Amino acid sequence: MAAFWRAAAEGSNISDDGAGVARLLKRDPCALLAAAEERFASLGGRRGDALVPDRNGLAHHARRAAGYAPEPQWTRRVKPLTG
Repeated sequence: MAAFWRAAAEGSNISDDGAGVARLLKRDPCALLAAAEERFASLGGRRGDALVPDRNGLAHHARRAAGYAPEPQWTRRVKPLTG
């Protein structure tokens, strides 16, 4: 992950504190998602999955740009367990 982080920063001064993460995400919004996918795949993961609220257009755009697509055969079902 650290090697990916250095490569994604491409020589920029990006640190792993909150401000550094924010700068990297501003410069490359898909960097953190790509790092997570790389880590997941290295652990044997075969399929990424993302829950994105219907009204969050920016998140839908980012996920599509990263190769995620809706699967019409799946619908999320939820049941509140409190309240």
